[in-house]
Amino acid sequence: MLRDLQGVQDSPIYREGTVWDLAPLSIRATMYPHQCGGFEFMWKNLAGDVALERLREPLSDSKGGCIISHPPGTGKTRLTIVFLQSFLKVFPKCRPVIIAPSSLLLNWEAEFKKWEAHIPFHNLNSKDLSFREDEVTVGVFNCLSRAARKNPNLIRMLNLKSWAKSKSILGISYDLFRILTRDDGKRNSYAKETREILLKFPGLLVLEEGHTARNEQSLVWKALKEVEIEKRIVLSGTPFQNNIKQLYNTPCVVSPKFAGDMEQKWVSLSSSLEKNARALEELRDIISPLVHSCRENVKRVSLPGIRDSVVHLKPTYLQKELLKRIPENPGSFYEQNLASLISVHPSLVAKWKEFSEFESRLKEIRCRLDPDIGVKMKFFVELIRLCGGTKERVIIFSQLLDPLNLIKEQLKSLFGWTLG
Repeated sequence: MLRDLQGVQDSPIYREGTVWDLAPLSIRATMYPHQCGGFEFMWKNLAGDVALERLREPLSDSKGGCIISHPPGTGKTRLTIVFLQSFLKVFPKCRPVIIAPSSLLLNWEAEFKKWEAHIPFHNLNSKDLSFREDEVTVGVFNCLSRAARKNPNLIRMLNLKSWAKSKSILGISYDLFRILTRDDGKRNSYAKETREILLKFPGLLVLEEGHTARNEQSLVWKALKEVEIEKRIVLSGTPFQNNIKQLYNTPCVVSPKFAGDMEQKWVSLSSSLEKNARALEELRDIISPLVHSCRENVKRVSLPGIRDSVVHLKPTYLQKELLKRIPENPGSFYEQNLASLISVHPSLVAKWKEFSEFESRLKEIRCRLDPDIGVKMKFFVELIRLCGGTKERVIIFSQLLDPLNLIKEQLKSLFGWTLG
């Protein structure tokens, strides 16, 4: 529906007296053009300008927020961290909140450390303090009894109070935000205080996978409608879909003022789509000031693209002996499954009746944890050793779960790794 929005916008102009003075030169040098454009776009929409002398207070009148619609893998997280670093230099009393799916909060926490943001990040979904809280909060925690230190509600409140008092960032999942901000009339004083802090204290909302909240019937939508601050950033590779109502809802989440200013015009245009050939163009023009986008191919500038390699491996003697028990061209899924498991590591078929004569050997722990017995496992372990030296990341795909569980055990045994 909105393919025409997919174009790199706002080429940055590095000049003195602008928000670029807030970002170290080392950071500017490593940002891609689409990230630089997004950085300025955020400033213009949330603070009114990129010139430092013309910046408006966060609570003053401006567009409200913006949508960063960059494809997956193009650095939206880093772009946001750079923006938050600079934004807090000008507006240190602003209290940003990052709302994200719970599975991504640990990633945000890790990214703040990776890019040396030097801003405390409080993960409200965590059951423990990070000990990056302010001194008073840590002091209170140290004075608590052992039982009190395990109370998740108390830990959560300490995190909230620390975030509200000092320059820092709060991370919370959509589900927890919805639960903590609901008003069912039966809440105790602690719950009421938590709700009040979450609804009144934020100075800026960052919504990771922000399209999550575009359904006006969802409880998340209703919770976000109650947050007082109108400064919001939606991060999403796919913020729009072929649904006119949800197309309207997305900018409403970003800029609550949008609903009041544009509702009547939007209803008129959306109801005339079949008759008015220009209606869709006009709808796009309405939301375009809120959207910064870039094309999928921005990633190809610095990445070589996919390179496939097929590596032929010779099975070990034990693997050959086990494979002899299976037809040379396995036809059934059962036989294919056995061949796949043996090819990874012989111990994976220790409990299968076809290999009962090998059972005692295959079940030995030293066999299971020896990668050299299975050629694919040996190749994997050597690959990990090589990539560890260059700090590369490795993703292993498997159609079966048992090999992944064995990989987990061997990584723990050989390298001392722990899950997570």
